[in-house]
Amino acid sequence: MYIRDADLAGFVGGHDYAGFLQEDQREAACGYFTEDETCLLWCFQGAQIDLPAYRMFGLRTVEGEGFTEENMTIRRASDSIPILLGNDYQGIVEVGTAIDISYWGYAFPCRVAGILERGLSLPPFGKMDMSMTSMDSRIVFPHGIRIREQPVNVDDIRRYAFNDYIAAEDGIVLLADGMEVSDLVGTYRY
Repeated sequence: MYIRDADLAGFVGGHDYAGFLQEDQREAACGYFTEDETCLLWCFQGAQIDLPAYRMFGLRTVEGEGFTEENMTIRRASDSIPILLGNDYQGIVEVGTAIDISYWGYAFPCRVAGILERGLSLPPFGKMDMSMTSMDSRIVFPHGIRIREQPVNVDDIRRYAFNDYIAAEDGIVLLADGMEVSDLVGTYRY
């Protein structure tokens, strides 16, 4: 998850943010925030989940709200989408704070919907083992955002379609007790 250097002060104020960055980043790097925008960027630790995963892993907030059907459905493609912040952000970033996040080369207007309880964890991105990663210092970005008004801008369609593509390509599928693989295949066929 990339945040513009120019937006950083409005996000974390004068607080130390080194513990939120990818471990190998020590200074802002020049890169693409969007296909058409090059700027200085900071790479923040992140995780990506959809609403069923939010519920399945029992994520809960101490401030604000978690992911819900209501906040994961936006009216227009230009509306802010909810993000959740790990507990280490508590007292640093306020619920309701707006920030643009570049995710896989697409910029999304976001707003902090909630701060997670301390000690929550998720499986690490792209790993199929049974290890878990703490969410305390991460930004949790949602997959599965729905838009009520059909986007007319091709870039908006591409951005949200790619979000769903990444969710399907890199997602981990877990079968609920009593569910058959054939039931799951039918779900993903369409």
